[in-house]
Amino acid sequence: MTFEELFERAAGYDVDESAVVTALAERRDREADDTDGGEDP
Repeated sequence: MTFEELFERAAGYDVDESAVVTALAERRDREADDTDGGEDP
């Protein structure tokens, strides 16, 4: 099951694919900016 499928199931409605891609890109950028290697608060 893909992240998008999980997201659709959790949300209970069809998800705009571009919104999912944007959210994943933002998460990737936050992880790349994480210099201490820990979880963000």
